Amino acid sequence: VVVVVVVVVVVVCAAAGGGGLMTTFVTTLWYRAPELLFAGEEESEYDQGVDIWSTGCIMAELMQLKPLFMGKNPNKQLEEIFAVCGGPPAGADDVWAGRKWPGRPWKEVFAGDEFDENEIDLVSKMCQIDRKKRASVLQALQHPHLEEWHDPDDEPDCTKGEFTWDFDDSEGAAEHALLRQFAKFHPEVKKVITSLADEDEEAGGGEDEHKQQIHSEFQFSYNAQQQ
Repeated sequence: VVVVVVVVVVVVCAAAGGGGLMTTFVTTLWYRAPELLFAGEEESEYDQGVDIWSTGCIMAELMQLKPLFMGKNPNKQLEEIFAVCGGPPAGADDVWAGRKWPGRPWKEVFAGDEFDENEIDLVSKMCQIDRKKRASVLQALQHPHLEEWHDPDDEPDCTKGEFTWDFDDSEGAAEHALLRQFAKFHPEVKKVITSLADEDEEAGGGEDEHKQQIHSEFQFSYNAQQQ
């Protein structure tokens, strides 16, 4: 029996029904939810269901060691989805008029004794074309397949509301972390990176002119090391 542990990490993209229009290019094509594919390049409203879909695709990939849906473009991706889940759904674009896929049983998709019935069921609930029928985060966590790891006391529900960056009060920290990570692979410039980052911190990290100087000095020092 293959045991797959899925950690469901969900960013609440919008409060259901009131999140406003947002970009649809939020995940790699093979893991993009149908509602995003139908929207195309237009901004659209969506919710945490898009993350549940992606998580289901990732879980399926871990189970069968290959991606579940592998379309070469958005329309081909939808065809891959329809071939398994059935479709297109009612109200789809005219481009799908007169075309219908019956879908396949999930037990046929995951044929073999190595697949557990509960994990197949969980994937099927997360990969529902209709996002209203798709499992929610809490429903997924309460599924029998995750019973061993489910802990209601350690799974706080995110309060819906406008997202802000107020929690990030360390301007420049990410840049310094990136530079130091770079230094691990290029030890020849480690001293330069460390000293420049320290100078930036001493200057407050928020002066655009000073930060531009830091970056310029770093680039010059790195180029000199490479020659």
